Amino acid sequence: MTMIAVDDLHKSFAAGDPLRRLLRRRSAPAREVLRGVSFAVKEGERMALLGANGAGKTTILKIIATLLLPDSGSVRVHGHDVTRQGARVRGLAGYVLADERSFHWRLSGRDNLEFFARLNDIPAAEGRARIRTLLDRLDLRDAAGQSFAEYSTGMKQRLAIARALLPRPRVLLMDEPTRSIDATHAAEVWSLVREELDDVGGCLVLVTHAIQEALSLCG
Repeated sequence: MTMIAVDDLHKSFAAGDPLRRLLRRRSAPAREVLRGVSFAVKEGERMALLGANGAGKTTILKIIATLLLPDSGSVRVHGHDVTRQGARVRGLAGYVLADERSFHWRLSGRDNLEFFARLNDIPAAEGRARIRTLLDRLDLRDAAGQSFAEYSTGMKQRLAIARALLPRPRVLLMDEPTRSIDATHAAEVWSLVREELDDVGGCLVLVTHAIQEALSLCG
């Protein structure tokens, strides 16, 4: 079964400062980021996107996650169009950003996860059990009561991975998820990710600059 289908995807961004463009009331030339990108990811597959900075890897992930709209072409997740059926796509996908800033900094790590569990309509008892498991596996149990603002960069990233895995997504999108995580914790992250995807028959799209990481994880 095809989980992600990307067909002839195009995306451009206007160049220059947005405020200056608004004041001048004229459009700047667009910078083409994606041109005719096509690929498919099937159930159980793990795919890595590799390339230089600015090649459009993160843009692809954001379009799949419904955070950006494509200019043309189509992207479907489990048959659902990302443009017209965004809510259904978001119900299937978990997304780990390269630089996580969307947590509530005054709340504890546990409280943040409980908040996002509610947003995902996870029943309270199930959510608490799931949170305990993820905090244990990602070595965050002892820090669960600390505010997010007190977390180190690596701890914040591990909590972001916990949040993405919380609803047991069938489509997991990860943008350089281990770049600020030490080797020991990174190994546990990938062990957990493999187990989670195997349990649900899910797929992975990974953006990474670490060639060995891509080779060890992805087909």
